[in-house]
Amino acid sequence: MPACILFMLLSAWLCPEKKSPAFYFSVAACLLVIVALLITLLVEVPIDNQIKTWTAETIPSNWGAMRERWQCFHTTRTFASLASFGSLAIAIIFPKSKN
Repeated sequence: MPACILFMLLSAWLCPEKKSPAFYFSVAACLLVIVALLITLLVEVPIDNQIKTWTAETIPSNWGAMRERWQCFHTTRTFASLASFGSLAIAIIFPKSKN
């Protein structure tokens, strides 16, 4: 993931026209993949680590709420990742403005 972000930033930086739609789509793609990474590291991984320690005797009473929170953030992360891919694809396919 860090290498992906690095190469996405590099592709945005190397975009020849900084005011073109391709540049803005590249920047959007970078920001969205960073959002997906932050959701993973700050929300999902801590919940996953808690779940790993559970046994049948130690499962908390609010496990359903934790599952719903994880699912909500997982859905958000998935859409952020797909939007990032779509933005990068648009930046690559339509590199120049029509001016």
